[in-house]
Amino acid sequence: MHVEVVAILVQDLAAISEEELMGMEVAADLVMAITDMVEDLEVATLVAVLVTEEEEEDMVEEDLAMATRVAAMEVVMTTMEEETMVQEAVEEVVDMEGGAVIEFLQACHG
Repeated sequence: MHVEVVAILVQDLAAISEEELMGMEVAADLVMAITDMVEDLEVATLVAVLVTEEEEEDMVEEDLAMATRVAAMEVVMTTMEEETMVQEAVEEVVDMEGGAVIEFLQACHG
């Protein structure tokens, strides 16, 4: 049985023409070229993923920096508002005390 299979294979190989061999060589070259292109595509995909991740990381960093600046501005504005409220309260007390002092002096000097 094995001898028959080998004999058939030898006949098939002998029947292959030089033109068919060239065609097989071209097909092998095409397979290798396609394999190289697939590898190149895989590398390009990985590079694109890395670039996208870096861009997303940069965007997160920019968002965090913006949030930090906004929070700092809110703290400054809140502090300024509190200072204004304290100043207004002091002015009211001074006005009230000043009015009380004037009334006291008027009552004393009558």
